Amino acid sequence: MKSRIAIIGIMFAVLLPFVYLHFKSGAFFLTHDGPFHIERTFHFLHAFLEGNFWPTWGRFYNNGFGSPIFLFLFPVPYLIPTMIALAGIDFIAALKLSFLIFQALALIAMYCWLRNGLRFSVTSSLLGSIAYIYSPYVISAIFVRGVLRELAGLALAPFILFAIYQLFSQTTLQKVGWAALIFGLFFLTDGYSVILFFPIFFIYSLYLFLLHKIQKKFGLSVISAVILGGAISAFITLPTILELGYLKGVNNEVYKDHFVYAWQLIDPHWGFGFSMPGTNDSMSFQIGAINLVAISMVVFLLLTKKIKQDKLIIFFAILLVIFLILMIYHPLSLFVWGNLTVLKKVQFPWRFLAPVVLICSFFAAVVANKYRLRLRGLIILSLLIMMVSIKYLRTNQAIEYEYSYLPTNKSDATAFHEFIPKWRDSTSSFENITEKVEVVRGSANIISLVEKSCCTTFTVEARDPVNLRINTLYYPGWELYIDGKISPFTITNNDNKKLADNKRDISGLMAFELQNGTHNVRLQFADTPVRRSGKFISMIGIVISILLVLKHLYFTRVCAIMGKILA
Repeated sequence: MKSRIAIIGIMFAVLLPFVYLHFKSGAFFLTHDGPFHIERTFHFLHAFLEGNFWPTWGRFYNNGFGSPIFLFLFPVPYLIPTMIALAGIDFIAALKLSFLIFQALALIAMYCWLRNGLRFSVTSSLLGSIAYIYSPYVISAIFVRGVLRELAGLALAPFILFAIYQLFSQTTLQKVGWAALIFGLFFLTDGYSVILFFPIFFIYSLYLFLLHKIQKKFGLSVISAVILGGAISAFITLPTILELGYLKGVNNEVYKDHFVYAWQLIDPHWGFGFSMPGTNDSMSFQIGAINLVAISMVVFLLLTKKIKQDKLIIFFAILLVIFLILMIYHPLSLFVWGNLTVLKKVQFPWRFLAPVVLICSFFAAVVANKYRLRLRGLIILSLLIMMVSIKYLRTNQAIEYEYSYLPTNKSDATAFHEFIPKWRDSTSSFENITEKVEVVRGSANIISLVEKSCCTTFTVEARDPVNLRINTLYYPGWELYIDGKISPFTITNNDNKKLADNKRDISGLMAFELQNGTHNVRLQFADTPVRRSGKFISMIGIVISILLVLKHLYFTRVCAIMGKILA
């Protein structure tokens, strides 16, 4: 009991500097992606308040023209601050709390894996987990880049490793169900993290597979958990894969300008700027002094044979070298990135620092475990880690975000405008909307207009045949109902002389015709067959995973009751 209190106390103590930095001001500190996350959290929250419990269309984006952004955003990182905000907490504070929650989860998850998955000592596991959250890349992810999704991925990755070990220790249907739920949660967190950490998951599974007495059973359990986890996330991943072609997308060659030069991995420089082509970067890509010491110590122990050459250490060391090669500017790395499409999805080669710091934290725990680190040593080393990181523990200027500003923001909350539908000619030209529905030809009154996240309704009083344009971007799924009946519409383009307006871009919107009279119109954003299939698969995956967990629990309870009766 005392040891548990001590563990909780140490974890709480190492998180205190982050608590202070987050809440020293009521405003949100300026970061690269911070404004995007604020806008996305606001839209997520607003959709919830409208009764749309799983947002698919962001109606305020692009200055009111809307965006299909939520079809492709992995939802877990935005669901957390939304739930907190629904409890009555200011949504800026809710977003800050979400960063803290994921950081605390990263600390706990790393400890669980090192302690229970690798059987390291309590002190060694704590040291590894502290080194993890104090790695410069993790600090940068919070206070420089402000990437909530990637931080969530960093938090859940060790939980995946822990879940895999649980399958190794005891392969039961219940643990398959639990592992599937954790995989599903991870797949719904961040697409980059899935790609970045997959090699670690695979190598760790392979390592345990080689140790398992019944290899086939363990292998099938891991594969089953991954498949079920993939099924759980299908409502997001299926549209992401099959409907991405409807978007303008992002330049897949962006990686060429964002390789790291070898000296940058050890450069202690720190800044709040951006990644730039060449070496003109204003942000840090360092591995970190503590992590470099951990790598050096493991290499020394292996070369001097003072540590058992465990296959996992060797496997992770090889992975570390591969990750570093993929980051550093070199003809080999250029060739690999140019020929592996999946790597281009990562966009920035330096994102591989995420799995690198996980491996380094593992190495730190290995060294601590080798030298049987005691509590006093843990406290000293933890303070040393915090002192080394103190110059990085600072925030940029605080920015006040007015709640009333967010619905009128012209932004699409992305860096590369990748969620603009392909039918739109321009990517950033969205003028102020004076009217949601415009009468292009003829004479009519638009009354009783109500706009919600996925639905716009209004009444048209047409004095003669009219042509109307709805200032909402078209994307597959929009359906038009006139007087309760589904009706056709056209997608506008700038070459259409009837609809063209030389003063602005009117492409990619929706237009339709009406005869004279009074008509009730409803524009509904519905699911496409792909989205319906994804939701159906997700439902099956969730139900099967929960049944695997609950059925085992129910069976165990029945056996216990029967045992008492028979006794």
